[in-house]
Amino acid sequence: MPNLEQHVTTAKDWLLTNGLGAYAMGSTSDFCWKSEHHYLVAPVRPPLTRATFVREVFEQVFCDGKWQSLRRTSRGHHAVSILRYDAASGIPTFTYSLEKFFLVKRVWMAQDFHGMFVRYEIIGATNAVRLRLTPLVEMRDCLTATALTEAYHLRSNGGGAQVFADLNDKPLRLEADPNGKLISVNAWRTIELYEEQTQRFNRHEVYLPCAFEFAFEPGTAITLLLAYSGPETWNGEEAFKTQLEHQRKLTAEALNTNFAPELRPTARAARNFIIARPTAYSLESQTILAGYPDLTDYGREAMMALPGLLLCTGKCDLAKQVFNIFLKHSNQGLIPNYFSPRAELPNYESLDATLWMFSAFYEYWLASGDDAFVAECYPTLLEVLHYHLAGATPSIKYDALNGMLMQTDLACPMTWMNARAGNWVATPRNGRAIEVQALWYNALMVMVDFSRLLDKKAGEQKCSELAELAGKTLRERFWNEEGNYIF
Repeated sequence: MPNLEQHVTTAKDWLLTNGLGAYAMGSTSDFCWKSEHHYLVAPVRPPLTRATFVREVFEQVFCDGKWQSLRRTSRGHHAVSILRYDAASGIPTFTYSLEKFFLVKRVWMAQDFHGMFVRYEIIGATNAVRLRLTPLVEMRDCLTATALTEAYHLRSNGGGAQVFADLNDKPLRLEADPNGKLISVNAWRTIELYEEQTQRFNRHEVYLPCAFEFAFEPGTAITLLLAYSGPETWNGEEAFKTQLEHQRKLTAEALNTNFAPELRPTARAARNFIIARPTAYSLESQTILAGYPDLTDYGREAMMALPGLLLCTGKCDLAKQVFNIFLKHSNQGLIPNYFSPRAELPNYESLDATLWMFSAFYEYWLASGDDAFVAECYPTLLEVLHYHLAGATPSIKYDALNGMLMQTDLACPMTWMNARAGNWVATPRNGRAIEVQALWYNALMVMVDFSRLLDKKAGEQKCSELAELAGKTLRERFWNEEGNYIF
């Protein structure tokens, strides 16, 4: 096992996203030691069929007559140590202390294509400093963890290089501004990365296609671009100014909210979970991711997170797009449990995701006062209830005697406690789960209010009757009056 120092293992992770499905994740120690750490993960089939491209950038400075690693490594070789990490500007910034100067490194993602910028500046040096940058390439399918190729194809491209997993596919672009001396490396290296699920270190093979070498003059900056797409030409200074302006707008947006100062960074971070999901219904749709590094958009998680991510931050228009995506993909009275990262139909094995949608929709209406959207979606919401009441939703049955919903499929966990391995279900909850009944009652009451709002008297009366029966059963069968708690 690598002998990692405490400052590495106790460091926090940083996350960068571009809202298009690509992301980068690393450590505040600036040391790549987890399997989740990558400088570029991008969709090869937008938005969520992702592949990894660049593990990290290996940096060396020429000191004492030899090339030395900028960072500490698991084998104990180091030239300098990190002095400070800061992300107050929204751009992860690492400051290294060398013998006679400081080296400042900043990383950010392009917002309009799948690219990662890495910028270096020198402070306090009186003479030119030699710097060598070597990208560590690892192209793997994120879902299966299988390598996209066993033999990369490398092509030089002006002052940069292109790395192909397949000559018929788009290449990974490695470019610098200003152009450095491009050195062919064409070598492999074995690194050891920590797997959080197994709590073990595993070996990973990374490819070193080339290196960029610079005579780094004081007062100048070097920018490296790692990209799977993007413009043919670019300028490092312009890219940095664009990112500074982008972060300034995000800061101003956070300041315009009613959040307490300590919550504003959280409000800014919310945007990382909102990405574009073009569909046949709309090319401009947005959705909510359930989490990084590998989760897609899940119905339950999206509806639970929507009030905090979008309504509290005033993004009601985006909330409408999320509702539209899930409602337009509803099937037999259920919204998707999750969308597959592959070109497959959504999974619908969730009993409560649809019910959480009613709660989120009601919160949206309270926040926006958007009666027109309620009227637009009312027929679809009513149809969802009809499917449940008619027993037409898969694996779900409505008991007309007590007004409860019950799950009938023993082998398919459909609540939030849905862990399973093959046919083994970790927590069987077929029958009448308490939170499902509470959500069902709430959905009925939401439709009472919406029916009243739209003067749908028949709908109001029917939903009121159903809610009264469900509420009566909840109180009689799930509430312990003596102990003052719910079963």
